[in-house]
This record gives sequence, structure tokens and C-alpha cells, in this order.
Amino acid sequence: MRLNDLLEEDLRNLKETDLMGPTTRAEFNRRKKAAGPSVSSEERKLGKYDFSKFDEILQQRKSEQLKIARSMF
Repeated sequence: MRLNDLLEEDLRNLKETDLMGPTTRAEFNRRKKAAGPSVSSEERKLGKYDFSKFDEILQQRKSEQLKIARSMF
């Protein structure tokens, strides 16, 4: 019961730009769609983000960190 309450609270506090797993993102999008078309002032200021290359950038950074860590030993 407590776990469900924590999940609900997290989903209410998420923002569009937060990092989410695929299940959380799907639930976030479902709730956003159900809530109707409301655009917050923060979204208007920031505009839309293109996350299409985000995974590639994260993977590149992680590989660079591993190279640095290996070179230390």
C-alpha cells in the first residue's frame, strides 16, 4: 500500500524533462493525455526537447568514464 502511495506521489511530481524509464514515461504520457491539453509556463519557456539522441550521448559519456577509470589502474 505504501509503495503505491509513493509511486502516485512521484508520478504527480514528475516534469516533462525528467528522466524516466519506459514504463514510467508511458504512465506519465497516459496521465498527461487524460488531464487534457494544459501547457505550463515552464514548458512554454523551454520549448520542446528532442530526446532522440539522448541515449547515444549517455552511452558515449559512460564509455568515456570507463576509459578514464581503466587508465587509472
